[in-house]
Amino acid sequence: MRERQVDRLVRMLREPDDWRRYQAAKGLGTLVRRHPELAGPAVIEALIAELAGPHFLVRWAAVTSLGHAAADADPSTRHAVVEALVPLLDDPTPLVRARAMLTIGRIDPAPARDLLLARLGGRRPQARAAEALGGMRTDDPTVIAALCAVLADSQAGGAATLSLARMDSSAAVRPLLLHPSNQVRANSLRVLILVEAPGYVELCADALADPSVEVRIRAVAGLAAGARWDLLDAAAADHDRVRLAVADALVRTDDAGALLRRLMADPVGSVRHAARWAWTARLERAPVEHLRAAVADDSPLSRAVAARSLARMGDRTDVDRLRALLDDPDEQVRWEALRALPVLVSRLRLRTAGLRRWLAGPITRLAGHAPERRIREAAKNALASLSISDRHGVYGVRGAPNAERNPHAVHAVDDRGRTG
Repeated sequence: MRERQVDRLVRMLREPDDWRRYQAAKGLGTLVRRHPELAGPAVIEALIAELAGPHFLVRWAAVTSLGHAAADADPSTRHAVVEALVPLLDDPTPLVRARAMLTIGRIDPAPARDLLLARLGGRRPQARAAEALGGMRTDDPTVIAALCAVLADSQAGGAATLSLARMDSSAAVRPLLLHPSNQVRANSLRVLILVEAPGYVELCADALADPSVEVRIRAVAGLAAGARWDLLDAAAADHDRVRLAVADALVRTDDAGALLRRLMADPVGSVRHAARWAWTARLERAPVEHLRAAVADDSPLSRAVAARSLARMGDRTDVDRLRALLDDPDEQVRWEALRALPVLVSRLRLRTAGLRRWLAGPITRLAGHAPERRIREAAKNALASLSISDRHGVYGVRGAPNAERNPHAVHAVDDRGRTG
C-alpha cells in the first residue's frame, strides 16, 4: 500500500503543474519521515531532479524531503545528496537557501561544516549558516571561533548567539565581555545567561554599569533569570528602555513590590503600561486572601484586578466586597465589579430573590444615572445576567428598589446565599 503511494507521488513529480509537483515532493517527505524504509534510490533521485525546478516552492519541498530521505542513508548516498544541495546555497530565493543550509548540516555534518563556515565567513555573514552550525551541536573550536567572529553582525549575530548557547562555548565567549563593540558584549552576555555559566549573575550585576543600553538590558534579563530582584533597583533609575526591561522582568515574581509600584508611576507611558501589566499578573496569581486585602488598596489598579479575580476565586463572602466596589470613585473599578458580580453569583449558584433585591439597588442606579456610558451598559448587562426584571417598575431606573429604601432590610449573604 505504501509502496503504491510512493510510486504515485514519484509519477506526480513528472507532471507539468507546479502545485502538484510541490504536493508530491512534500508528500514524499512525510512518507519517508514516518517510514524511513521507503526512502529508496528512486525517491532520492526523483527529489534531486526537482532541485533544478523553476518554482521555488517545489525546490524548497524537495530540499526538505531530501533531508528526511537521506537521514538514514549510507555515506555515499548522503555525500551525493550534499553535492546536489550545494548549488542551492546560491539559490535566488532566501527560503530555499536557508533550507539547503539546514538540510546539509543535518544530513552530513562533516562536509557541511566547511561549507557552512565558508558561508559564515563571507563578505556578508548569513544567519542561516550560523543557525545550521548550531544545529550540528559541535564543540569544534574552529566553529566556535567562527561564530564568535560574527557576533557583531546585525543579521547573523542573533543566530550565532543561539548557536553558541548550544555548545560548550563559555570559555571562548567570556573574554568578549570586554570587546569594544556594544553588540558583541550584549550577545556574549546573552550566551552566558542562556548556558547559565558559573558566575553569570555577578557578570550581569557588573554589566549594569556598562555604557551600552543594549548590554544593560541584557543584564536585567540575566538578573531576572537568576531571580536577583534585589539588584534591579539601580536599573529602575536607568534609561527608558532599561526601565521597560525591568518592568517586563518583574512579571515573573511576587517580590519587589515597592519597585513595581515605583515603575507604575514612571513618566514614560510604555514603562507604566508594562509595570501595570506585571502588577496585574502578580495579583491574578495571588492567594484569595491577598485579593481581599487588595479590595481596600490605595491603587485603583489593585482594586480593579482584585474585583476581576474574585469573580473566579471568591466565595459568598466576597459578594459584599464586590457590591461595595460599585460605589468606588474609579471608573475601571466599578466596571470590573459590575462584570464580576454576575460571574461570582452564577458560579456559586446564589440566585435567590433576596440576593437579587439586595444587588438590584446599586446596579440599577448605575444603569440609569452613571455618567459613563460603558458603566451604564455594564450595569444593564449585570441586571440581565442576574435575572432582575423591571416589568412592574419595582427596580426601575426612576424609583429605588424596596431594599434600597429600607437599609435595615439588607443584611449579609448567609451560607445558603440568602439575605435577611
